[in-house]
Amino acid sequence: MRQNLAQKPREMHAQGGTVPLPGQPDIPHTRVELMLSAKDLKDKDLLSKSDPMCVIYSLVPGKGGTGPEFVEIGRTEVIWNNLNPRWNAKVTLNYFFETKQQLRFDVFDIDTENTRDLSSQDFLGRCECHLADIVAAAHGCQNFGDEPGQEGKLIIRADEVDEGQKEMMRMVCHGQQVASKGICWCLSARDPFLEFHRLYADGSKQLVYRTEVQTRTVDPEWKPIEISVRHLCQGDKNRDFLVECFDYKLAGGHKLLGSALISVQKLVTLRQHSFPLERKKGGKKRHKKGTAALSPSMVSSGTLRFLLAECRREYTWLDFVGGGMQLEFMVSIDFTASNGDVRLPNSRHFIDNLCLNQYEIAIRSVLEICQHYNDSKQFEAFGFGAKVPPNQTTVSHLFPLQANGQPAAHGVDGVMDAYRTTLQSVLLYGPTYFEPTVRYASQKCANFPRDGSRYQILLLITDGLIDDMVKTKLAIIEASSLPLSIIIIGIGDEDFSKMDELDSDELLLQENNLVAKRDIVQFVPFREYYGAVQLPNSKLTWEHQAKVQAQLAKAVLEEIPYQVTSYMRMHNIEPLALRRNSFGNFLPVPSAPPTAKK
Repeated sequence: MRQNLAQKPREMHAQGGTVPLPGQPDIPHTRVELMLSAKDLKDKDLLSKSDPMCVIYSLVPGKGGTGPEFVEIGRTEVIWNNLNPRWNAKVTLNYFFETKQQLRFDVFDIDTENTRDLSSQDFLGRCECHLADIVAAAHGCQNFGDEPGQEGKLIIRADEVDEGQKEMMRMVCHGQQVASKGICWCLSARDPFLEFHRLYADGSKQLVYRTEVQTRTVDPEWKPIEISVRHLCQGDKNRDFLVECFDYKLAGGHKLLGSALISVQKLVTLRQHSFPLERKKGGKKRHKKGTAALSPSMVSSGTLRFLLAECRREYTWLDFVGGGMQLEFMVSIDFTASNGDVRLPNSRHFIDNLCLNQYEIAIRSVLEICQHYNDSKQFEAFGFGAKVPPNQTTVSHLFPLQANGQPAAHGVDGVMDAYRTTLQSVLLYGPTYFEPTVRYASQKCANFPRDGSRYQILLLITDGLIDDMVKTKLAIIEASSLPLSIIIIGIGDEDFSKMDELDSDELLLQENNLVAKRDIVQFVPFREYYGAVQLPNSKLTWEHQAKVQAQLAKAVLEEIPYQVTSYMRMHNIEPLALRRNSFGNFLPVPSAPPTAKK
């Protein structure tokens, strides 16, 4: 739950930042533009070459409880007499990291003037893939396989639509004699903080950034400020934005000390570093645009000085993904006795060939998204809290699920098989310790190259509260400067309120006077998405399971792009290569494709 401004200064200090507050980022969807070309198409015309056109479909949920279906979202123009077409028409669509977005590309040889009637055209080939595969491909055209009869290739290129989101304004701002009463320090001292507002033509304003509170001073030195140029002034560097300085009041009703009109151009191009704070006599303010002189009704409230003001390129999630960054994945599963006897249907680990249990749904929900961003498809799978073979005498707080003792499993199915096999060989026990898993993941990613080529995702799945909370907090704090994000999914009906301490959406995680560098944890209770069920493994239809899986994935993965880019920004890392190469190939079918809704 978000905290309001009427809090003690130390709490507000941790909240300084772009609005929404840190940990609650405003994560808009990303627009991508698909550009298509093909090579070596099959020639279906006798006296000339094929006249290809490509139709693009997206898989969407069916209406009225029916299964998913492909719906047309765009098509190219026809390229006449060409087996290597480069289409000019582009398809623009929204990209979401946390969502499966399956696409289909059908290519036809156009034989009639009525191009809408696809049944009258010759079918040349088809390609199906996920949008994630397209944006993550870093080596140009790739093949799905060596299917018999395969002819031609489809090359799909994805470019991010630049909507003015890629420039950041970085500032270091200090105040001088901010509304000082000039009597003595004890009487003149303030608790000042700044608010940055975007201005609109109708005179209204929108809060976009709030600094922390500096206590008992008239010469505040606020922490470095970062705001996107789009948020600050809608991308117009000549457009003024409003900076207001307030005196913090515990009960609310913070007193306006003064304000200034500033622009990116003034700060960066004209290198103006000092701006007078003004307020209207009687407490109400008026901004006199275009002049530094005070009007008769305005009084000086001190000065804002910008020690640093620079505008720099802000790299996006797709910049890093398209540049070749690989997402590493590791899962660690709770095998403590509180899950129940695995042989009984009421166990959270009960295996039913007709229905996935909650652990399996949680694993698939995350890994089926992340797998598209890892070329090797090798994922580490661990367990904790069980007595392990050969003697089942000692509790292990981190053990590999693979029978060969190696943590790496191949693909989603490899992880699932390792999980099911482990259930037959371990004795569920306890206690529930997270620290060994977090330490292992930290040590691994501490050895990653510092070039942004690898980033670690750790998924922890548990059915109860952890027994080493303090040690886990310290481990997370130490890991907060590493290329690591931690996802925790709580299984069952346990009271997980304490787990919110690890998910520092409001305040950065703190323990023993240590503070995390950034928020790297996302906690989600599974029951919020599983629905009202009586038993841990109540029978669900595959359709319901797919819906739960999609909703859970969205909840736990939504912040990952933000966490990745915040890490890269913290360490001034640029993408390996700013390119958008993607892939596809034809999978010819012997008959005409099924019709899709338009």
